[in-house]
Amino acid sequence: MKIISILTLVVIILTGYYLVNIQDTSKTKNEQFKSGLTTEVKKDIKPNEQKKPNNDTKVVFSKDNKHQERLELLKPLSKSELEHKWEEAYGCYIQGAEKVDDDVLLSTECANSLLTASSFEEAVWMQRQGYPDKYQLDLLNYPENVSKIKQMADKKYVPAINLMAVHSFQNEHYKNAMSWALRASAYADPTDTFPFRMHGEAMIKGGFFELGLAELKVADYLGDSDAGSLFLQLTSDSSIKASSAIENANLIMARRFNAPFNQYPSDPRPVGGGG
Repeated sequence: MKIISILTLVVIILTGYYLVNIQDTSKTKNEQFKSGLTTEVKKDIKPNEQKKPNNDTKVVFSKDNKHQERLELLKPLSKSELEHKWEEAYGCYIQGAEKVDDDVLLSTECANSLLTASSFEEAVWMQRQGYPDKYQLDLLNYPENVSKIKQMADKKYVPAINLMAVHSFQNEHYKNAMSWALRASAYADPTDTFPFRMHGEAMIKGGFFELGLAELKVADYLGDSDAGSLFLQLTSDSSIKASSAIENANLIMARRFNAPFNQYPSDPRPVGGGG
């Protein structure tokens, strides 16, 4: 029994010694690792050199764009500029396409009313409601500009968000277009029609037909009569479909403005639109 007790004691002593050595070794290695990591970091950072936050939001677009100076911040045309250039800014717009799309939804065709105006008054309305003008849309023809526009959109700059929505839609990335339109709706003036019109058309093309109809009806309520005309065109075959969309649109409006139907805000689109 004495021999067994002695052997047990020896085993306990040796085990304790082994564990202490492991802890010391781990501690040494850990200290070496921390020391090495600190050394590496110190090598990468020069004395008195610190990263400064980049608060410069200015974006310089492609030098190939003749409208670069005005578009650096995507500023809208002044009213006097728009009066002289409304046809160029909001008239027939084609994004470098040779073929004309017959689709009634957002496309590159001249007859499409989402991006076109037929009078100065309508152009003023479109600008007020957040619709991008041709000069801004032309930026999308330059891939290097698109990434810079996205940077601005990520900083919640609404004109850039609207452009990214159009860019995604025209490239048939409808879910992305829906996402950008939702962002525009969140950060723009709550009465702007463009985000709802854009979101509605993207949802319809993306397979969410009934929900898209509701968004079109919201744009109609807010004053976009062309959205209302498109809504009627797309629901002409089903009164049930139209009623459901109208009910959903009323829910959206009630939540957004916390007001009864007869108090919804509206900025009517001038008669004689492009649709």
